Amino acid sequence: MPTKPPGLLGLSDAFNYQNGTVSFSVDRQDGRRLAISLSIDQIGDFLASLFHLARMTEGEDMRLTGLSSSLPVVEIDQLGVGTGEDPDRTILIAKIGAFDLGLSIENSGLS
Repeated sequence: MPTKPPGLLGLSDAFNYQNGTVSFSVDRQDGRRLAISLSIDQIGDFLASLFHLARMTEGEDMRLTGLSSSLPVVEIDQLGVGTGEDPDRTILIAKIGAFDLGLSIENSGLS
């Protein structure tokens, strides 16, 4: 079994370069920091990889093969709909493994 790396402390230094790229830093519990830069087109693949990790069963191995240029598709286990804090917004809740993702959208954007 691989050695578990230091845990996530938080994200910081987020920046949008206004040229199609963004960057942020991953702060670790051991005080070290990892700076990451990626194109906006890669954000979906990055998140899809994290969601895939959330769906994995214990002991299952995952090999990342790189970022794709197509629309990433994330399989979800359940989908819920609710009213947001503002009555003009709807909340979509996707359950992905043990992870719940809430998405807020203006009612006028629903189709």
